[in-house]
Amino acid sequence: PTIIIIDGLDEWGKPMEQHIFLDQLQGHLSKIKWLRVVVMSRSNSEIQKAMMNKKHVQLFDLTMDYTAHQDIEIFFRQRFAYWDDDNRISKSDIDYLISKADGLFIWANTAMDFITESGMDLASNIQVVLQSKGHESGVDQPHAALYDLYTEILRQYFTNKQSQHQCLLITGAIISAYEPLTIDTLGMMLQLETKVTYPVVKRAIDVLKAVLYLNEGKIYYHLSLAEFLTSEKCPAEFKIQRALQHQNWGRICMKVLSTETRFNICNLETSSIPNHEIRDLKNRIDQNISLPLQYSAQWWAHHIKNGEATESIVQKVRSFTKSCQIIFWMECMSLMGKIHGILLSAKEIKEWALKIRVSIIFFVNSTMQELEQFTNVFAIALHESTPHLYVSGCALVPVESPLRENKIIHLKQAVKVTGGHAMKWGNILNVINSKSNVYSVAYSPDGQQVASGSLDKTVRIWNAQTSIQTGEPLRGHTDRVTSVAWSPDGHYIISGSWDKTAQIWSAQTGLKVGELLKGHIDGISSVAWSPDGQYVVTGSWDKTVRIWNIQTGLQVREPLKGHIGYVTSVAYSPDGQYVVSGSVDKTAQIWNAHTGLQAGEPLKGHSNWVTSVRFSPNSKYVVSGSRDRTIRIWNTQTGLQVGEPLKGHIGHVMSVAYSPDGQHILSGSRDKTVRIWNAQTGLQVGVSFNGHTNWVTSVAYSPDGQLVVSGSRDETVRIWNTQTSLQVGKPLKGHIDYITSVAYSPDHQYVVSGSWDKTVKIWNAQTGLQVGEPFKGHTNWVTSVAYLPDGHHIVSGSWDNTVRIWNVQTSLQIEKPLKGHTDTVTSVACSPDGQYVVSGSRDKTIQIWNAQTGLPAREPLKGHTDWVTSVAYSPDSQYVVSGSYDHTVKIWNSQTGLQVAEPLSGHTNWVTSVAYSPDGQYVVSGSVDKTVRIWNATTGLQVGKPLQGHSSDITSVAYSPNGRYVVSGAWDKTVRIWNVQTGLQAGEPFTGHINWVTSLAYSSDGHYVVSGSADRTIRIWN
Repeated sequence: PTIIIIDGLDEWGKPMEQHIFLDQLQGHLSKIKWLRVVVMSRSNSEIQKAMMNKKHVQLFDLTMDYTAHQDIEIFFRQRFAYWDDDNRISKSDIDYLISKADGLFIWANTAMDFITESGMDLASNIQVVLQSKGHESGVDQPHAALYDLYTEILRQYFTNKQSQHQCLLITGAIISAYEPLTIDTLGMMLQLETKVTYPVVKRAIDVLKAVLYLNEGKIYYHLSLAEFLTSEKCPAEFKIQRALQHQNWGRICMKVLSTETRFNICNLETSSIPNHEIRDLKNRIDQNISLPLQYSAQWWAHHIKNGEATESIVQKVRSFTKSCQIIFWMECMSLMGKIHGILLSAKEIKEWALKIRVSIIFFVNSTMQELEQFTNVFAIALHESTPHLYVSGCALVPVESPLRENKIIHLKQAVKVTGGHAMKWGNILNVINSKSNVYSVAYSPDGQQVASGSLDKTVRIWNAQTSIQTGEPLRGHTDRVTSVAWSPDGHYIISGSWDKTAQIWSAQTGLKVGELLKGHIDGISSVAWSPDGQYVVTGSWDKTVRIWNIQTGLQVREPLKGHIGYVTSVAYSPDGQYVVSGSVDKTAQIWNAHTGLQAGEPLKGHSNWVTSVRFSPNSKYVVSGSRDRTIRIWNTQTGLQVGEPLKGHIGHVMSVAYSPDGQHILSGSRDKTVRIWNAQTGLQVGVSFNGHTNWVTSVAYSPDGQLVVSGSRDETVRIWNTQTSLQVGKPLKGHIDYITSVAYSPDHQYVVSGSWDKTVKIWNAQTGLQVGEPFKGHTNWVTSVAYLPDGHHIVSGSWDNTVRIWNVQTSLQIEKPLKGHTDTVTSVACSPDGQYVVSGSRDKTIQIWNAQTGLPAREPLKGHTDWVTSVAYSPDSQYVVSGSYDHTVKIWNSQTGLQVAEPLSGHTNWVTSVAYSPDGQYVVSGSVDKTVRIWNATTGLQVGKPLQGHSSDITSVAYSPNGRYVVSGAWDKTVRIWNVQTGLQAGEPFTGHINWVTSLAYSSDGHYVVSGSADRTIRIWN
């Protein structure tokens, strides 16, 4: 047989990538009898897991059966035979070297490189090595001898603090870089932000050849070196702090991006020629996009995320995201074919933003979210022709997008659209041209890819974010592909075809896995995987359902027979116990997946073909779509229909699917629309998704439920955003920066808002018009606003450390600012009796003020160990509740200033907002941990389970006036209302904001909610 050896697998890729690689490898090798593969690796849990209990795999522990001493002896003697012509090296020296190697070939190789390449004579170098500490390796310290050698080599060359610091910067940069760099590139980049010059880098690399090596001009290192330099065993003068090194790289990358990016960097003459047809594009890239810029463009966000978030770094990122450079960066990524890298970078920066103080980073996260939306919509244009970044992308960005407001207006070279602009991004994210009628679509389990089956007999895989096809079409079927499905682990795709066969494909390689599944005597209409990935079910126009073992490719028992018409759709229950099938005979049938017997009577009620069936995530319900234009839900235990049919489509329902949380149903129809329905009420959610120009044949949810994909006979695959809204009127606009706080007047006729533009504004809640002039006086961002109970005065807090009280009629400030806090005022509230104002601050204290005199009513309330983020009064004005970044909620006696009982603990991250219930019996809190919690204000105990549903940090919470509901706003851009009694979400989320929700409040009659957002708008919801 042919033998392939793969050495050091543990040094390649991430653990999960290693697992996937080995899983794919053994799957294919089981079918290739003439090939053997030897995989060698250090002990690694993912590698062991991938190889355990697998046929065709034998495991050997070489640490038990093999010693390298003999090989190391041969290595040393042969190398010295070449270098030691005059026999300066004694046999005893070589024996001692072999002993010190302790069976580690990497020790022997490193020692030999040092001895022969350090520029000193062999004998002197050997003495340096032999005099190293020579700790014996053991179970607790398997690399002790190697680490001692590394230490000795570094100390030999870097003998003073200056050279040691230079070594630290250079090795740290090499170890922390995300790809190997050339000496020239490393030198050029280091000298931008450090005192390490190119000659210093080159000299250091030359003397470190014993521990570093060059391949095709790039610098590489052994994994053990990185482990040593970051371990506790490394001497302090050489030890690498990865976060600090990533911070250095972040600064360097920011410097490169800000100085080297520019408009049309490769001097492309036209947008009409696709990138792949520009013959000299690679040369243009090499000439105009330097290697430092290529590296920085791809990896800046990764370094920023993993580095220390200093004020300097924050400001650099802020400046970058507010400038045209971020658009020019996208141009570089487009030219290099790294469209997906834009999305990855945006994701990294958003995650970084979550780790630092939220208020500092609003604008950065806003831009990253817009970049994701922009890239999703224009990915194909960016992939095909870079100039369309400007010609199409920048020109068509919606009016309300921060990209338009902050960057694109400065691009004078871009095409300008003078009318017809969309105000905000629509529901549709991507339109993928498949060039053939699409009959089936499916999301991969990780949500990163979409598979489609088409009339042209192919299966195609698409990047769900960039819309770009991944690899070549999967070919093999001899007739149209009617159905596709991903295996639960995402490694495989099964396709069914009118050629009467089903085929399993490797999602990674696009190659066929095993033989065709043959047995049906007519076309296959539908395929599905079992939850454990061991079986697939197929439905056919031969009126049968068949279950197959994917390992053997054989049919399990006899076909499932019972339908008297073609089988149109099949699905497995998530618990693996049942299979459901739909048929032209107008029925759906549930089958026992283990026995093949019918489970109960057929589900009857449709008056035309059943075209599509799916189980709910909890396996308790089945949804069916039909040519009778209705969707029906069935109880799987009783076989009875649940509620009334879902009606609204004006054409045949062709496909249905449950959302991952089971709360919604998705449908596609011959009326060319995609619709979402509330699974509980049967009502349509929001508006229909319009855009397809022919039948919608297939629909599916993304795993996170945020997106849906549809396939159509119009030869397109479309990806849609599921968000909808129940907004009243148009957004209230006028602020020129992020809105941080909103509140209703006591008579709910007006809304007050505070903003980063340093102003406070009042709006007519009915007309949406601004009332009077802005209230000006704060010298920094306004963080919080509230009405006094008389409705004639407003109180505001600010980053200028002050609290101010304003006259609503005159817009003038009452008396002087209320001063006492030593840091930003984060929250203000008024006592219901109108006598006091309370404020919370970043200085970790709470201050109560006399609303009449503006003087402190008592000493500050102290107890929180981090920023106070939110304060609120109880209805009787006797207590104050506060939330803090220290993860706790505290209740204080407003008269004595003393804390009442123990802190309310339960949140696992920063508490961002608190409020009292109208009866004063409860407190509600929201947190960065994505939960809303209700507490008994007397006992301090949590009431019920946390309210969960938001997909990001919660920023604001409030009680309804009747105390039956709680409203919450979050970074996921949604407003949600919760039933306090049941803990369930009441209705659909309110969506429409294009940036995170910063603040919200109920109207006093409970009919409306007002929300403020970082998108600079205020919205009122029914």
